[in-house]
Amino acid sequence: MRNIPALRHAVRQMLSASRETIASWPMKKATPARLAAGLKRIYKRGRTALKAVRQKRAPEKLHEWRKQTKTLWHGLALIEELGPEKAGAMAQHAAQLCQALGDDHDLFLVLQALRQENAGRPARDYRRLSSLISARRARLQKRALKLGKKIYGQKPGAFERRLEGWLCRKPSKR
Repeated sequence: MRNIPALRHAVRQMLSASRETIASWPMKKATPARLAAGLKRIYKRGRTALKAVRQKRAPEKLHEWRKQTKTLWHGLALIEELGPEKAGAMAQHAAQLCQALGDDHDLFLVLQALRQENAGRPARDYRRLSSLISARRARLQKRALKLGKKIYGQKPGAFERRLEGWLCRKPSKR
């Protein structure tokens, strides 16, 4: 309990340093066009990750696609606060895609653990559970690809123009 004042002091110093760092950020340069260009880069990485998944549905490729989509989701959620309701709908689709890909990844890890745990035993001991997991992963991946088409269906340039249109409009009243 004697360390609490020292801990409190350390936390205050870290918060003070963070405030100074944030205050130095060039927020005046955050124009709608720059926001759109940044999100375009994020979107492009997500499209590239989706393309890799379509070529080969390897767990590491699905996981990378999830990471890229999660970044896009957070970016869209931020600009949604600026007013474009359509960004909110797209952010919601990205969230659903992240959930499907996350569930798929979790099931992949469970399946891997099952295989390691049962490496010395006959396959029939866990074959039924393994096939159920594989079937669920297939459904999740199918859903993910459907959502991916919805989110990443536009070329990056068209996506950027759409964003600029959203960001340059007056915020709608909700």
